[in-house]
Amino acid sequence: PGDCFELVPTHNCEVDIGIVQEAHATREHALGARSTHVDLGMALLKIESDGQYTLVGHRRRVMDSQVSLEASLDAHQKYVVVPLSFTLCNTQAQVGVAPRQYSFMAFSNHKVAVTKRPTDYLLLGQATALGCMAGARKRAIAPGCTVYTSKMSLQEEAGLTVVAENASSAFVEVQVDMSD
Repeated sequence: PGDCFELVPTHNCEVDIGIVQEAHATREHALGARSTHVDLGMALLKIESDGQYTLVGHRRRVMDSQVSLEASLDAHQKYVVVPLSFTLCNTQAQVGVAPRQYSFMAFSNHKVAVTKRPTDYLLLGQATALGCMAGARKRAIAPGCTVYTSKMSLQEEAGLTVVAENASSAFVEVQVDMSD
């Protein structure tokens, strides 16, 4: 579903990270019209020594040309910036029908190694869930339920994100009606 960016700072540092959508080359930009932006958000995750991720920063998905965030990074730790754009996920790149592209930028007061690498749906899902869990209220799915389940929902300008968490060892099925 696209690329992400791995960051490794040489010293403890402050970093300003931004992602900018490029206008579509054969639609609005070529015609001189206003751009029709697709959803764009961002999650900054720290890669822990056990391979798990910790959320460092999150920007909700918006229908705008850019998102940015500021964060403090620890020396020699690995971080990954995951662009969050569900519109771009299922768009296949074809000649003349290429999906919307974006540019990544990072500014820091110390050297930070940046490596572009492909992302996968698991990482995209983890980044989305961690961002939702950090910015949403947690509610029990079924009051009085003996299984420890909860849901979080995050209303963003570019859509609604719903995350269900099962903190038990029991199997739980969750259905969401999005018709209203």
